[in-house]
Amino acid sequence: MPGIVPSIGTYLAIRLDSEAMVKHFEDAELSSAARAMDPKLYIGYVAQSQQPPLPNRPTHQCQIAFVGQGLPQRSKDEFTPADMCVPIFPNTEHPLSRDNLRPSTPFPFPNCYQYNSVQCTVRIPTAVYPIEDGLFLPHTEVSKHDRYAVEDVYRRMALRDGRQSGLGGNEGTFSYDSGTDSQIESDLLSNDRDDRDNAAQVVHRKADSASHLASDDVSAAPLNDGPPSGVDSSSLEGSSRPESITPPDTEQRQGDVQSDDDSAVSTIGSGAGEMIRTFTSSNIVTTDIIADEPGADPDVVPLVQISLKLSEVDIVRDPSGFLDEVAEIVQLIKAFREREQHELATRSVQRMHGHTDSSNGSWVDVDSYMASLMNNTNVEENQQSQTPLNWQQKTRARAARAIRNPQRTAEKVLLRVRGALRSHLCLR
Repeated sequence: MPGIVPSIGTYLAIRLDSEAMVKHFEDAELSSAARAMDPKLYIGYVAQSQQPPLPNRPTHQCQIAFVGQGLPQRSKDEFTPADMCVPIFPNTEHPLSRDNLRPSTPFPFPNCYQYNSVQCTVRIPTAVYPIEDGLFLPHTEVSKHDRYAVEDVYRRMALRDGRQSGLGGNEGTFSYDSGTDSQIESDLLSNDRDDRDNAAQVVHRKADSASHLASDDVSAAPLNDGPPSGVDSSSLEGSSRPESITPPDTEQRQGDVQSDDDSAVSTIGSGAGEMIRTFTSSNIVTTDIIADEPGADPDVVPLVQISLKLSEVDIVRDPSGFLDEVAEIVQLIKAFREREQHELATRSVQRMHGHTDSSNGSWVDVDSYMASLMNNTNVEENQQSQTPLNWQQKTRARAARAIRNPQRTAEKVLLRVRGALRSHLCLR
């Protein structure tokens, strides 16, 4: 049935709505700059829904995992090699021979990958989205992608720690040798494998516990890899499909989760996928490997237009371009806010001092006013510095009286002057 927010795993055609992001500011200059951006269409799937679906909410924040064609050609830094991605069926090529992700139907574009280094939180407008029009990843495939994303996080940490400790790093970030990985990366990964396996087991155990607590609700509607209600299953015939997910209640009776990674992917349900997303989001991914998020300010969280029809996309663009567009609109908004703050400060200063231009009644420029004010202040300080201080005047007067008095000796004169100086120094 249709939903007001696309479900997790649904692929979307995404375009940044730069004009709508700045419309509420009601500034002609800002609106003109946003209109001139000309955002492009990109592809990604909903990796996580960060807000509960409420009809009265104008937008909902979701985390998007972006798709690119070919291996990534741009990197956040030298510790993010080009193989930090996952192929999408029918593409099967990967430098590390990673298993491909299998959507509900074969992906309509060739040689495509899920870029683990490009994810972004966006605001999706609340509307009724016909799910039957969409291409989606089943739950097992989302969990598989989560596993590879976590693995890349640990790989990047190992490469970075190796460089900081003087062991070197992956210098050829995007030049991959088809034979083997670099020796330094292999050494770092072998040393870190035990820690990664232990962390994965903790995540899986927590996921089993969460699934067991929700077994009453889940048992009434067991998970499966089939299309959502309303989708014609005949349209999916002939496509390769992953095996069904074992419901959490059955999974609990099977005992401990197997340590083999492939078995773990096929036996862990949506609870595990959510737990892995929570683990990666709150610990490493969004602050380390994934692109920087704009922050909690709702004005700078990207507002996007979406469509479930990937046929609207003419070419698969590098998703790093979307991050460039986001950075540009955020910079425009920040510049507008700085301009607003300066104008507000100008009006406040002018009202406080009552300075207006007598010729036309308009407010004078605050910069020139502040410059003249500082100039007058400097003049007053110079005049004060040329005026003798009180203690200096008293010392000179005492010395003059002592010299004019013939009964006082030179020694007494010096004593009086020295006493005056000591008094001044003590008072200071």
